[in-house]
Amino acid sequence: MNYTITLDPSVALKKVDGQTVLFSKQTGDFYGLNSTAVHLVEQLLASDFDTATTKAAKDYGVEETIIRNDMTDVVDSLLEAKLIHRVPIGGHA
Repeated sequence: MNYTITLDPSVALKKVDGQTVLFSKQTGDFYGLNSTAVHLVEQLLASDFDTATTKAAKDYGVEETIIRNDMTDVVDSLLEAKLIHRVPIGGHA
């Protein structure tokens, strides 16, 4: 299933003390991202999962299946923290 992600309306992607974080305006909590996670989130925010996976695999010079697993882990973690929303493409859940 291909999808896009959006940040929860109460969440902002910010740089704080040289680190990129997702900041919840609602709770005041920061969710720190390493440089790889930042790149993957930015790719996902700019396009759909399949396109972002292909681009990130090229950017890092690794197999697409490895990036697909990494991206899935990042998305699952951010969904669990209620920082993003997954939006299916084509209206399929």
